[in-house]
Amino acid sequence: MIRETMDGLNISGVIAWRTLEVLVLPLRAYFSLFEGNRAVSYWVKK
Repeated sequence: MIRETMDGLNISGVIAWRTLEVLVLPLRAYFSLFEGNRAVSYWVKK
């Protein structure tokens, strides 16, 4: 019984983690793009 509950928690935890990753990915892409733009503008100013 306890083992089944642990498996259930593990699965829900994995799903939550995947959802979090999916939500975070666009933010990370956006920030990397932002950093890239800043680097480019920095080089252009130079």
